[in-house]
Amino acid sequence: MLDSFQMANQGAVRKILKGVSISDGYALPLDKQGVHDQRYMLTFNINQGRFKERNQRYDALMDAIQPGVRRYNVFWYAIEKSGVAPSDTPITCPREFILVPASQAEKAAKGYNRFHCYHYAEIADMASYLALDASRGIESVATIWGTPTQFRDPNCVGFKINGAWTYNSCVPRDDAMRDYADFVNFLAERWNDDIRGRFKHFIIWNEVANADWFDTSPQYNVTKLPTPAEVNYWIDKYVAMLRVSHDAIQRHFKGASPALMYVSLDRIYKTPGKCPPTGFQHCHIGGRQMLQGIWDRINTTIDWSVAVHPYGDPNKSDWDQHGMYTFADLHYVIQDQLDNLRKYGVADPTTAPQAMLAASEQGWHGEGALATGLANNLCVAHRVVTNYTELIWVTHNDFQGVRPNDYPGFVPMEAQLNLTGTPDSVVLNAYKATNRNTWALDPDNWCCQQLKIGCPANTTGGVTQV
Repeated sequence: MLDSFQMANQGAVRKILKGVSISDGYALPLDKQGVHDQRYMLTFNINQGRFKERNQRYDALMDAIQPGVRRYNVFWYAIEKSGVAPSDTPITCPREFILVPASQAEKAAKGYNRFHCYHYAEIADMASYLALDASRGIESVATIWGTPTQFRDPNCVGFKINGAWTYNSCVPRDDAMRDYADFVNFLAERWNDDIRGRFKHFIIWNEVANADWFDTSPQYNVTKLPTPAEVNYWIDKYVAMLRVSHDAIQRHFKGASPALMYVSLDRIYKTPGKCPPTGFQHCHIGGRQMLQGIWDRINTTIDWSVAVHPYGDPNKSDWDQHGMYTFADLHYVIQDQLDNLRKYGVADPTTAPQAMLAASEQGWHGEGALATGLANNLCVAHRVVTNYTELIWVTHNDFQGVRPNDYPGFVPMEAQLNLTGTPDSVVLNAYKATNRNTWALDPDNWCCQQLKIGCPANTTGGVTQV
């Protein structure tokens, strides 16, 4: 029987996590709706030099949604792309790149393994966003992914996406793990104060039970069903990445500000061993098997959480028929985590970081009439997120289109930078309904008017629907 999960009261005192390391003392965000706005910002070059436009964008987002988090794809290959090999001693970097760390003294003081050349413009853009996040009280999320060419095995097979081959999903070689650790160390060290901003959420890689996105070839043939030994290698490799990521985060966040580190999973969960031709180019070991492997290896010795990708119709369960989760099934994943916490003797598992899930990526661009279907699903998803304390934030993929009729963009491009171009946009109005000052408070919000979701209690004859 499932636990009776605690209802998330948006006006309540923020719940505080009890961890053993980086997440101890973290206060859950009251504003659960977040944005993944990076594609729009990059497409229209709203970078560090365009102060007026950046501030207009942030003001519009705060007025409309009041997002609790902003999620960024932080691609290692985009920052360390000079091709210059790292070194134990200082090196000369090409133009447009900076030396990290800056000196032997900084290397020792800040915990770096080697010297690297990182791209200045990429860092400056990220710095401009994080400072604005901090000024608006928005928590910044880093999805860390993408191994540079020099750190991956040259025989890694890669996979095809959008008609082109990519090898960025290839995991770092074992002898390059210290360089991966340095990259996470840089993100944690560079941004770690209330002025410049900080990443408070670190998602380690992407959909790591799927070899399309977590490619350990050529150590094993990722198109064939893995043996138990190969599954162990797969999980061991990811756990090694979790450990060095955790150590880098802890080095710079200890005593400063709690942070969360996440395992990233797609929605294939119950059934392991899916291989081509099931729809993927490579094999999949199942999210539950990946999580169980992590529990067997690190359990509660370090703090970690789970980032889920609940694609699929949020009104329908895919659990029994397909072994997958949608928003309607996330309580099963939470229950697995709570059961394991109890197994390892945690007295109050509902305050442990391992019980916390973030719905960091999902979209519904084939569900019903595009705009109305997106708006409806956004409302349904937010109902789920606000009804469970363990679902701590959500970012849909992605916030705004960059061309006409552009899906995966939720809000149409025509809404423009300041979100006033299409005041009748049903998707934008659904987003506005999820604002903490509107949801379950204002009976005129779009979700309440259209779907009777997110209404004040006295307008529906009871609490917000579950």
